[in-house]
Amino acid sequence: MRADRLKRWAKKALIQVIPLFLISAFVGVVELEAQSNNTEVEGGVNYRHLTNSLPPWTGSYLRMILKTGDRDTWYFEGLRQREFNDTGAYFSAADSHVINNDWYWFTAVGSSSGGFYFPAVRVDSQLNRKWLAKRNFVTSIGGGYFKAKDAHRDSSVSVGGIYYFEAPWIVQGGVRWNRSMPGEVFSRSQFIALSQGRETQHFIVIRAETGREAYQALAPGKVLVDFPSHDVSVSLKQWVGKDWGFNIGVEYYNSHVYQRTGASFGIFKSLSRQ
Repeated sequence: MRADRLKRWAKKALIQVIPLFLISAFVGVVELEAQSNNTEVEGGVNYRHLTNSLPPWTGSYLRMILKTGDRDTWYFEGLRQREFNDTGAYFSAADSHVINNDWYWFTAVGSSSGGFYFPAVRVDSQLNRKWLAKRNFVTSIGGGYFKAKDAHRDSSVSVGGIYYFEAPWIVQGGVRWNRSMPGEVFSRSQFIALSQGRETQHFIVIRAETGREAYQALAPGKVLVDFPSHDVSVSLKQWVGKDWGFNIGVEYYNSHVYQRTGASFGIFKSLSRQ
């Protein structure tokens, strides 16, 4: 019984870790490129080294940003990962929809094949409101749900804010509360991010997150439960030509059991401009 319970926790654990990784591509694009008129494709790879004799994580991805009018921007991603000696693929789609000059909505859905750490179904949605005369302060409230590949189900609530300065600087922060079932395990995390840059030039994002995680798998049958963790990342989107460039990022994660350092690299190409 104990071994079965640990295995279920292991499957659940990475779903606690993965959400930010999965949706960061979408949310980051929405924050930094909400004003973009580009349709864009990007492909890349990632690598993460883990201490404490744990196997490294490797993966590749393909993303697309598709403008379908003045009100909707679609985001598609396919992600293939190998983590803890198990390989899986995750596919997701999202839409950023402008309701009016003050309100916009962001919704993402995803599913996976293989990879015990990926959710079977994941849904995230966020309502955003612009404030002030220049509409340069945005608040948001959101919710999420995912169904694991075992009996676990998670629901979450988040709040956040973004402030756009006159100069090309953006400050963002947010808090997320998560409830895991069965067992009713609660966790909370919070983050702050600083962005600088302009489209067709570059975007630099520095992000720090701290909080508690309900579960995290080291491998099937080996888990951490209700523990603090910290994560810092830096990313650069650099245009080389007027319609193409590269994305590069580095990350450091720390818990009391292991540290994780990693990097990602991708090439993007703008296909059209309205």
